Amino acid sequence: MDIPLVDSARMAEAAGIKLTSFRVALARSKKRREAGTALSTDIPEPDRFIGRSPVWGTAKRDQWVAARAAAGVRENG
Repeated sequence: MDIPLVDSARMAEAAGIKLTSFRVALARSKKRREAGTALSTDIPEPDRFIGRSPVWGTAKRDQWVAARAAAGVRENG
């Protein structure tokens, strides 16, 4: 079964942020997960990697965007 996947650019677009901001947030999210201090608005762990590029399922993307909206995180650059 094929699962629709999105890359970092599409994740950033869905959240209304710039790709560079997304990449910084992705690194911070990973560090918090490793430290056990993850936030509900953190970028989720990728579902898989294609080469060295992370990709997420569309359901995970939608859950993340919804968590950001519920927490009042606004779109920014």
